[in-house]
Amino acid sequence: MIQVDGKSRKLYFYHHRVRDGLIYREEHVGRKTFEYYKGREDKLIYRSVTFDGEREKDPQALYLSRELHTQKDVTILKMT
Repeated sequence: MIQVDGKSRKLYFYHHRVRDGLIYREEHVGRKTFEYYKGREDKLIYRSVTFDGEREKDPQALYLSRELHTQKDVTILKMT
């Protein structure tokens, strides 16, 4: 695990040892999360989620309760 000033972190995994093929996970705390994969049967290469913790609650928006050093709801802006 590599952590920079509590704002971003990168976790490396042994992709040949885990069944889901996860190579590493990169987080920009409170803003964005990336997951990179290798050797999956479904050809998944990466997943990404972008958050917006500043936006006010909107009944039309998706929310995710997550512990991001503060417990608050964050809006999911984009999922890839």
